[in-house]
Amino acid sequence: MFATPLAHAATVVTQKEKITGTIVSQSEALLTVRQTDGKPVIVQRKDVLQIFDDRGELVWQVGQPTAAPQPANAAKSGEPLLNFAAKSLILDFMLGTSSGGFYTEENRVINSLGIYLQYADGSRQNANVSMFQLGVGVNYQSYDSARWSWLFSYLYRSTQQNITAGDGQKYERKTLADAVATKFHGLMFGREVHFYPGDGGSSFDFTGQIGYEFGSYTPLASYNAAAPQLSVSKIALNDVTVHGPTARLGAGFTFRGSNWQLRLFGYYQVAYTFASEKVWIAVDKNVVLHDVYAGVSVGYGF
Repeated sequence: MFATPLAHAATVVTQKEKITGTIVSQSEALLTVRQTDGKPVIVQRKDVLQIFDDRGELVWQVGQPTAAPQPANAAKSGEPLLNFAAKSLILDFMLGTSSGGFYTEENRVINSLGIYLQYADGSRQNANVSMFQLGVGVNYQSYDSARWSWLFSYLYRSTQQNITAGDGQKYERKTLADAVATKFHGLMFGREVHFYPGDGGSSFDFTGQIGYEFGSYTPLASYNAAAPQLSVSKIALNDVTVHGPTARLGAGFTFRGSNWQLRLFGYYQVAYTFASEKVWIAVDKNVVLHDVYAGVSVGYGF
């Protein structure tokens, strides 16, 4: 498409506007121009009318033969071309499970009660305890290159403890109690590395982040929710403020268009959590929590 190296191109004229900057990458359908303020602009190749170099001389216009030289900086680094927006905002939707610390102790207390349901055929089905987590996140992503990017994240996660009986097949699954045990807000930052199986910009992504989270823990919430059915006394405990450092590792696959992206991902997160006071007799004041969650995200590049 161009008669001179891309690194010399300074102005791209399209059907709607004139863009001044440096052409950093191209594909069969798209052209990426990094403007003088550092922001990339993605242009449909079919819309390009003329290209001028940094001296103001015409180097290409509609109707000339095409060529496909590569940017000098990309050839030196050996990295893939950045043929999508270098910055984006991403919204995450997550679900998963939690363990460790007060989660483990609460499950142990519930299991020790020997809760069961008796069905019409005389069978006793013991109750099971599980943790179910829902969350959302907002991310800001900024690419240094197509290979490496920064990821800054805010997360909100709510973990619910469920007490159920029945296998859901022969015996109807029934919920005896469910209650929210924890609510956490987290701020995290870190790096992502990207690998591209094709030329379309879609990538395998690997993430490492550290940060801090804070929130609240409601001790024995599910036990108290089940107490009326078990004929046991409720244990009144106040909500406890909890906080601490956290880190997570994740992997996913991102499908990209010219601006929009869709990502499928999974994360393992660990946190060392400090409580404002000793929670209850079976739980230490400071505990390690483990979270595993997966989800889907949508993002928009600019």
